[in-house]
Amino acid sequence: SSTAGRTATNRTIYGARHIEQALRRLAPGGRLVTVIGEGVGRFGPAVRTWWRSVAARFTVTANLALPRAAYAKYGTSFPVHLVVIDRVRPSDEARKNAFRWRTVASLTEAAMVLADLPARASLESTETPKPAPAPRPEQPEQLVQ
Repeated sequence: SSTAGRTATNRTIYGARHIEQALRRLAPGGRLVTVIGEGVGRFGPAVRTWWRSVAARFTVTANLALPRAAYAKYGTSFPVHLVVIDRVRPSDEARKNAFRWRTVASLTEAAMVLADLPARASLESTETPKPAPAPRPEQPEQLVQ
């Protein structure tokens, strides 16, 4: 994210904050698919803590480094990543089995990886259980005043 020229410099963390805002607005059980610059996409020192935080709170299902030529016809050869994050708390199984973090040789290969992603979690599995209601006194004299 270049923050649309609102800052004097572009910093990697701005892209991470942009993703964080999108995740906060995403409905429970929703899926965020985004193209981000390599600075945020790779697990570099500037965003390592941020990625750990995201992976602890959400299910990161894919992070694919796309070939430099992927966006050349749009005027850039800057390295980018295609990232898929579900707004679902990650399970140990999801962490082991679902996450794909790799470089792909072509957009066709990226499409094949994405086609193999697990389906989004259902809303029922992502809802936080509501606390049980407090027991109500049956006799009026039991009410605290």
